[in-house]
Amino acid sequence: MPRVTVVVPLYNKASYVVRSLKSVAAQTLRDFEVIVVDDGSTDGGAELATAAFDSRFRLIRQTNAGPGAARNRGLREAGAPYVGFLDADDRWMPEFLAENVAILERYPSAAAVNCGWYEDPGGSFAARWWRDCHIEEGLVTISPGTRAEDLVAMIAYTNPSTMLARTESVRRWGGFYEHGCRYAEDATLYTRMFLNEPFHFHRRELVTMDVGASELCRNYRSVRPIEPFLIDESILYDVCPPALLPVLRRFLKIRACKTASVLGFWGEWRGANELARRFISPRDWRTPLFGLAVLSSSPLVTPIGWVARSLATRAPRDSLRP
Repeated sequence: MPRVTVVVPLYNKASYVVRSLKSVAAQTLRDFEVIVVDDGSTDGGAELATAAFDSRFRLIRQTNAGPGAARNRGLREAGAPYVGFLDADDRWMPEFLAENVAILERYPSAAAVNCGWYEDPGGSFAARWWRDCHIEEGLVTISPGTRAEDLVAMIAYTNPSTMLARTESVRRWGGFYEHGCRYAEDATLYTRMFLNEPFHFHRRELVTMDVGASELCRNYRSVRPIEPFLIDESILYDVCPPALLPVLRRFLKIRACKTASVLGFWGEWRGANELARRFISPRDWRTPLFGLAVLSSSPLVTPIGWVARSLATRAPRDSLRP
């Protein structure tokens, strides 16, 4: 049995996938298997993905079903106690597996470990994120005293490519959200996990994330889908320990205000109005982006959003984080 299963979801990333897989082949920890899940690619990337690699690399094909379904297909096939999900346009530093496996073995209660990353182009990003979002380094357990703002930051900081998890923990909390979801399928899983198990965070930048290929500034290219847990909040309430319900409620308010604001940016005031109506009330005025969410709920936001989009095309990359 290998120590780590690496799942690589692939959809039309022929220009990047070989580079990504080479970064896995170069790992200092050699005891791994790689499952590339071709999610209905049409650009020939699947053929490239396994042609130049050894027997530890195997390919599974499926009809296009989205990134969550592709990762879950690999998760079902995983034979190792630890699992990592490397996006086909990202790269791991040679020490990614060795260092993160060592952390999980040092902290047996941790469901997963999440590290820092570089952006390409852009360079180091994690240091600024830690400073601005006040993420605590080390083993973190969500408690009734945890600020919902901190939970929001931890979820935003966690990416499939930067996380190494215990395979059974990912399975226990249902894997990645599917149902045709194309956005926040990972954040839905992470929130379910964070509410129930400790996570370990560290700053070591062991991943390079290709910003252009992964479209980190997608909020400013087209309107994004609404998160699954804002469409059906029972996805989180059903697994939330009773003591953490106040933290979860405020978490949902913060995420709803952010998403309503993004919808308003695109002039989608009806969707913003629906979120505001369901999740916030006047007494929540201290919630981050509350005022912008309220403004976004009005038809008046349409011309304002047009101006904002025009200005955003000239905004620095740091302001374009999802």
